Amino acid sequence: MSPDRRWVLPLTALIVAVTALGGWLLPGHPLWPLAGAGVLFVAAVTAGVTWVGSGIFGPVLVRGPAEGGRIALTFDDGPDPVTTAEVARLLEERGHRGTFFVVGERAAQHADLVARLVDAGHDVGVHSFDHSLASSMPSMAWLERDFRRSREVLEQAVGRSPRFYRPPVGLLNPRIHRVARTGGWTIAGWSVRARDGVPTTSAAVLGRVLPSLRAGAVVLLHDRLEGGEPACLGALPPILDELDRRGLRSVTLSALSGIPAFAPLASGAAAD
Repeated sequence: MSPDRRWVLPLTALIVAVTALGGWLLPGHPLWPLAGAGVLFVAAVTAGVTWVGSGIFGPVLVRGPAEGGRIALTFDDGPDPVTTAEVARLLEERGHRGTFFVVGERAAQHADLVARLVDAGHDVGVHSFDHSLASSMPSMAWLERDFRRSREVLEQAVGRSPRFYRPPVGLLNPRIHRVARTGGWTIAGWSVRARDGVPTTSAAVLGRVLPSLRAGAVVLLHDRLEGGEPACLGALPPILDELDRRGLRSVTLSALSGIPAFAPLASGAAAD
């Protein structure tokens, strides 16, 4: 888990208040102390929103134990009936397992594939319902509905309630953390990012991932790319080769972290 740094924003808010008072007491009431403190506060908020491991709004799962020779390969934006299935096949052939953060509306279209992933020993988590960037600054009602719809899709597919959530593009805010805590979710980030959610090459992915492959790493890849083939399809075999060379194994995020990926369905809920 990332450090819990929820103290950062109250502290910077206090600094703003103190410097505002201090500036008012100085001769001429200069504004530069308040401006400086304001920049500090904005920087803290920006870090909380854009740095998934900052912990400024609450702890995030970004890595696992450094011992044990295990990492977690995670895949966002699916499921896709072709590319997600191929990623799963590549992993399974080599004795590895992954964690797939699926978009709810796509999971609803390919529920059989989602169920097959879980049956094969992979983890499946939520990556919002429609991958809208509106989730970065939503109302509570919008966000609660997004979590609920995504959860219900996966409950119907696998008969259990998902507990891992990864926000689109990794953008966070206090409301996401509040809804996650209330619903018993674990927010998942990463420690290694392939930056393959946009068109890129397998060589570029390998250049970003291979130097950081070490025990405990949580690697972010994409098993679906809008309008094209995800670069991870070409990069995954060499990544698995490198894991074998280093004596590492990709396991599910729940196995790496010890945090369950699913919970039993709530009383009264039923999957078709």
